Amino acid sequence: MAVAASVAWWIGTLAGEPAPVFAAIVPLVAIRKQDPFGAFGVSAGRILGVFAGVLIGLAALQISPDGGVPIAIATICVSLAAALVLRIGDELNVQITVSALIMLFLADTAQSAGIDRVWETAMGAIIAAVVVTFMWPPNPVAAVRARLPRMRGQLGADLTATVDLVANPREADEVLERVRANQLLARDDALALPGAERALRWNVLHRGDRATLEKLTEQVLLLARLHRHLRSLARSIADATAEAIDDVRPAHGDLERAARELAATFAPKLAAGDAQTKLDHAAAALDDFAARGQSRLAIVIEIDMRRMITDLRAGRVAGEALPA
Repeated sequence: MAVAASVAWWIGTLAGEPAPVFAAIVPLVAIRKQDPFGAFGVSAGRILGVFAGVLIGLAALQISPDGGVPIAIATICVSLAAALVLRIGDELNVQITVSALIMLFLADTAQSAGIDRVWETAMGAIIAAVVVTFMWPPNPVAAVRARLPRMRGQLGADLTATVDLVANPREADEVLERVRANQLLARDDALALPGAERALRWNVLHRGDRATLEKLTEQVLLLARLHRHLRSLARSIADATAEAIDDVRPAHGDLERAARELAATFAPKLAAGDAQTKLDHAAAALDDFAARGQSRLAIVIEIDMRRMITDLRAGRVAGEALPA
């Protein structure tokens, strides 16, 4: 941020502007997120917001050159309505309102100030994008890969804790809350994937990693899907009555064995053949569980466990095959 803002100020003075504040502000806004992948998108949205805000402000001054409360209120409302349409990602583009109000503040020199603000903002955005690309280069593959160990670890631990509720239902609320929180984290991991893909598309340093990112994306999507099945399983057991739990408890050993074999498949370096063997063992243990437990709760538990086994065995999410 310091480098980009300083360079923008320096180049602005070389271009003839004695105090290019607007040029230096853009990198501070564009790079303020911890995720550097969004810097260029924020800069582009800011430029668009400046153009729209300057036009709205100049139009307001054409209606009432002296400004005043009514024209200020109208400018705020119109610019915020435009901010709803010209969003920056999921956020309102409040730069439109800021630029429009600055035009009202600079009413005497609004036209020249508007032109200066536009070119300074464009220059600051370009400098921010260049600095981020070469000084702080994003690595979407590393970012996505870093999520996988946490997702795998949480999924295995939550599966074991969920199955243990059959033997110890008193911890149901605590386990269910943890499973819910981890499932939401997995959902957020999946929702972040399009951003990583966009970042890689414009990344001059990591463009060759597209195939790797696709494989990692498939793994994240599969783990997120398994988290959804696990949350359904945890909810079914947590909401079950004491009588229903008692009906299932005699087959808890088979269920525990199925969960243990299933959790073992989440290991990151497990060979494809070993994974299939463990899935076979998990399915066999689930068969034993189903043979011993015929209650409604047992059927619901079996369904959710079968879904997890089926997804892992097929290795497919939305028609995309997972690599072995």
